Parts: sequence; structure tokens; C-alpha cells
Amino acid sequence: MSTIRDDHAHPVSSERRPQDQDAGLLDMRQILGTLRSGYKTIGLTLILSLLCGAAYLAVTPKTYQAETVLLIDPKVPNIVPSAAVADGVGQDAAMLESQVEIITSRQLLFPLFQNLKLAEDSEFSGGGLLARLIGWHADNPHAEQDAFDKFTDALKVERRGLTYILTIAVKSKDADKAARLANAIAERYVSEQIAKKSGSTRDATSMLEGRLIELRAGVDQAERQVEDFKASEGFDGFSQGPALFESELMQASQQLSTATANQSAAEARYKQLITAAKGGPQNFGAIDSVTAAQLRSQYNAREAELQRLTNTLGARHPNIQSQKLEMNELQRQMQREADRVVDGAKLDLNVAKSNLATTKAKVDQLVQTIRGMRQAEVQLRALEREADARRKVLEEYLQRSRETGEQASMARPDAEVITAAVPPSKATWPKGTVVLALAGFVGLAGGIVLAFLRSGMAAPTVTRAVEPEREPEPVRRRPARPPVPSLLSQIPPDDPALPDASRHPRRFGTGTGLR
Repeated sequence: MSTIRDDHAHPVSSERRPQDQDAGLLDMRQILGTLRSGYKTIGLTLILSLLCGAAYLAVTPKTYQAETVLLIDPKVPNIVPSAAVADGVGQDAAMLESQVEIITSRQLLFPLFQNLKLAEDSEFSGGGLLARLIGWHADNPHAEQDAFDKFTDALKVERRGLTYILTIAVKSKDADKAARLANAIAERYVSEQIAKKSGSTRDATSMLEGRLIELRAGVDQAERQVEDFKASEGFDGFSQGPALFESELMQASQQLSTATANQSAAEARYKQLITAAKGGPQNFGAIDSVTAAQLRSQYNAREAELQRLTNTLGARHPNIQSQKLEMNELQRQMQREADRVVDGAKLDLNVAKSNLATTKAKVDQLVQTIRGMRQAEVQLRALEREADARRKVLEEYLQRSRETGEQASMARPDAEVITAAVPPSKATWPKGTVVLALAGFVGLAGGIVLAFLRSGMAAPTVTRAVEPEREPEPVRRRPARPPVPSLLSQIPPDDPALPDASRHPRRFGTGTGLR
């Protein structure tokens, strides 16, 4: 280490460090030598590992996997015009994931497990070698559940991407059994869908039939109320309600007008006859009677004869007196006839009044009847509307009941098997290539480790050259340099051509010297 110092600089230090060129490097010659010397160990270990892999392939039973492919149709067409009671699964992704859970559910698989008697199958019910030796399976109270758990572990259901495709994969030691179980699970799922839809439809039909009984009773009661009301209010089933009475009212109104006119005419005749009867023979012309006309004619003839005799014979002639007596008799007869005609006119007037009162009473009765029927017609329409509404509801329920009944026998599943499982020709495990490759890798790595361990070289050594420690060098100082004289000091003071240094200190320095 050396330090250089001058008048105007800080000390500068420098240090030399040893550089190890071989630090951290492996001795490849030693590694290769170890591998060459231990090739027998490596080869023997590799062969033993490959033999173990071959033994594993020979001893391990083969496992086969069969797949059944299902298509979940979100839009199942309805055979009947109306919508189905149990709709399809829909287009929701969550519903498709729910179908995966339904297929793997205990409710779907356990009946199939029992029907196929898989609890007696040695593949699912048999334990390991130790369990068979100690008789663990015979005394296990949960043997059936354990077998079912193994059966569900061998099952795998998944959805292919974002499609409507589901795959049912079953692993088994028997290829035929794997295909048979995969197809059986798919058939069970499809049949359960049909049974569920049919059951829902039958339940809906039963509820509809129970409701139909109530609706029929309601319609019968409503129609009976309508008919009873018509009978009580006088409505003819073939008429238009009050229209018939309105026609009778029109006829009665015409009769009332006629009766009113007849009464007026009878009353006027009666008054005229009374006036004529009180007015004497000169007013008998107003009495419209044949007898009165004959008597009036005789009276006029007698009166003319009396006038002639009076002019000829004089007023006191006996013939004149007898003529007057006859005229008096005719007046009495005319008065009696006038009284009789007046009585007849009065009778006609009374009859006209009676007819008028009867006709008017009939009209009033018809008006009251029509008014009551109008009010009853409002109630009748309300009853008919109620009956019609109940009838329509009954018809809708009848149609719905028939349609659901047809759906029960024509239910279609939402899932369809598009690819049935077939016995696989190749086992999924163990795979010879994978097992032998893994065994070879393990044997090679193990042989190399054993070779290094046998050579006493678990890890390669690293060499590093170390330099001897050097003594520090003494510090050398440079001799001080003499000060440099200022340039102003070399200029004569009496030279007027040079500028004054005192006036320009920054341009010519301060006289302390340059370094």
C-alpha cells in the first residue's frame, strides 16, 4: 500500500488483491474419472431399476378407461303446442355444471350400483392383500359404502370446454366392464330425465284433474243460477228478454190512444145529446136515432098541418085542438126517445172510460214489467258473465289436462348419447414407455450418486491459489517545489505601455505565483 501526497491533492490509496482464477470451478477431469471408474455401478443400478420397472409392469394389473359422450340439448322441441311442464336444462353454463354434479350424485349412482351388484364385485369390494389375509372385508360393516366410494372414484364426468358435451369416463381393470358401466350410467341419467319429466307431468295432470272437479261443480252451479233466475223473472229461453214485452207495450199504447179517442168522442156526444134533449123539439135534430128521426118527421108534419088549419079554420076550431093534442103526444115520445138516447150515450161514455182505464192500467203494468225486467236483465248478464268465465277456465284446464296427459307418454330427455362407450384396446395405466423411462432415469441418477459415494467424492473439490502476504511499503514524500515567481514582478514599474496591474487584478493575477 502506498500513499502519494502533494501540496494541493488529498492522499490517494491503492491496494492489490489476489485474483483466484480457479475459484468456484469444478474439476471436470476428476468427475470424468469418477464416472469412468464407476461405470459398472452405474450400469448395474440402471439395469436393476429397469428390472424393477419391468416387474412393476408385469405385476400391476392394467387399468382401462371407457368414455360415453352425451349431448345436452338446451332446446328440446315440444311435441304438443303448449310449453312442457318440465322445461329443458336451458343455456346457462351453471346448469350444465349442475348436470355434471347430478350424474355423480349418490341419488343417481347408488340404485345403479345396487342393480349391477357391484358390492359383490372383487374390483370394488376387495381390499388389499393384507386386508384379505386378515379377513377385514368380512367383518367390515361399511363394506358396501367403501365399495361404492371406489366405484365413484373410478368415475369421472366433465364438460368439454364451453360446449354442450359431457363425457362419462369409467376406469376398470376389465375393458368390457369399463364400457358397460359408462353406458349404464349414461342410460341411467337419460332414463332419470325421462322419469322426472313424466313424473312432473303426471303430478301436474293429477292436480289439474282435481281442479277440474271443482271447476265443473262451479260451472254447473253458475249455469243453474242463470236458469233459475230466468225462470223466476219470466225470461223466455228463446226470446230476447224484455223485447217481447216491449212489443206488447207498443200494441197497448196504440190501444190506449184509441180508447182515449173513443172516450173523448163518447163524452162529446153525451154532452151534445143532453143539450139537445133539454132544448125542446127544435133541437131534436141533434139526436142521432132512427126513432127520434121518425118522431121528428111526424112532429114537423103535424106542426105544418096545425099551421094550415089555424090559418084556414081559426085557432078555436075543434080540429085544431085535436091536432095540438097529437103534437103534445109526439113531444112526449120525442122526449122519451131523447132520454133513451142520452142514457145510451152515457152508457157508451162509461164503457169508453172503462176501456181507457183498463188500457191505461195495462200500459202501466207493461211499463213496470219492462222496467223490472231491465233491472233483472242486468243481474242476468252478470250471472251469465260469471258462468261464461267459469266455463272458459274449465275449457282451458280441460285442454291443459289433455296436453299434459299426452306429454306424460311422450316425454323426451334433454340429453342424448352421441357416442356410446366401447371396450378400449389399450390400457390407460400402466404405460410401458413411461414406466421404463422413469425407471431408467431413476437408475441412472442413482448409479451416478453411488459412483461418487464409492469414490469418496460426494461433491467435487474446488482449488484456490493463495498469495503470500506482502509487507507494506514505506510512505515516500515528494520534495516541495519552489514557488514560481509572479509575472508582474518581472515588469519594470516605469513602463507606461503596460497596464496597471492594480487596476486589473483579475487579468494579471495577484502576484502570489502560478502553480
